[in-house]
Amino acid sequence: MKAVAETAEAPSAAAAREAQRRAEILEAAHGLYQRYGYKKTTMDEIAKAAGITKPTVYSYFKGKKDILIALVEWEGSASSSAA
Repeated sequence: MKAVAETAEAPSAAAAREAQRRAEILEAAHGLYQRYGYKKTTMDEIAKAAGITKPTVYSYFKGKKDILIALVEWEGSASSSAA
């Protein structure tokens, strides 16, 4: 019976890890975009700043443009929540 309970919790734990990883990528990209600008920032730099590999970044986002769009949405939702 315990295995069933652990299995039921696994999807939410996995979702939480995915959300955390996505946030780490967005935070890394945000800092790099602010410092170097969108054009000069590379996916390699974003991966390095997030402490992950470039293929991992690509598993969450198609490219820099997707990251930028997600950042705008992420910051927009954060400012909506604060209001």
